[in-house]
Amino acid sequence: MLCLHHCADRQSPVSDRPFDPAPAGAPAAPSEALLDGLQQALLERLPPALERAIARVDDYLFDRSQAGDDQLGLVQLRELRQLRGRLVRGFEHALQAGFRRLRDPWLEPTAAAPLTLSLIEEAALDEQLAVEQLAESLARVHQVALEALGQRLRHLLRRDELKAADDPFAPMFLADAVRKAMQAVELDGGVRIVLLKYLEREWAPALGQAYERANAALAAAGVLPHLRIAPRHEDAARAPAAPHAPEPGAVAAPDPAQAGAAA
Repeated sequence: MLCLHHCADRQSPVSDRPFDPAPAGAPAAPSEALLDGLQQALLERLPPALERAIARVDDYLFDRSQAGDDQLGLVQLRELRQLRGRLVRGFEHALQAGFRRLRDPWLEPTAAAPLTLSLIEEAALDEQLAVEQLAESLARVHQVALEALGQRLRHLLRRDELKAADDPFAPMFLADAVRKAMQAVELDGGVRIVLLKYLEREWAPALGQAYERANAALAAAGVLPHLRIAPRHEDAARAPAAPHAPEPGAVAAPDPAQAGAAA
């Protein structure tokens, strides 16, 4: 009976795992409820904004098909309508995988490494540049909120560094996640670039709301509650860059502002 008593004492339920001794150098596990709330801040806003951008692309392709466009027209419109649900789900899965890695940094990345620019075709290079432009524009618009959120996340996770590839709030993570979702469903290359242009408009306000909610939740939980970030002078004076169409001869992507006015 004594052995049974000691054996029972040694049993450790799964829920106790965060309190087990961690390997040397491993960050402490943050609150699961807090991370769940941060994840929800993105899931409630970005996938719906992605769906709105897809709807705008749908309208754009319909107009192009009515004008007899063979490059971006009826064929691409049908394809987009067939793939839109899988595309949004793929993006949601990428977000969830990013938060799983925040909880357990020892997990292997699920996404492939970025392509080497010297090895990709010109069309793929145009797509990569559009991804980078999307990420840079969003980072510029939300520079102050992003810096505050980055400091709070590093403090919460007890990490000295949190790379963009490991941070599901980072614009580069988000832009790359949607790129991989488009590639996974084999969406037409021209439609991908058009969608990235529309996302720049749809994600800017959605991300602002998500960053505000995440920063407020972390501050309320006692994570650097008195943190204040002053905007950089060059960023405060610089107006956000508006989405622009690719060079002639590439994909004839729309200017979302003009397309919205025409609608």
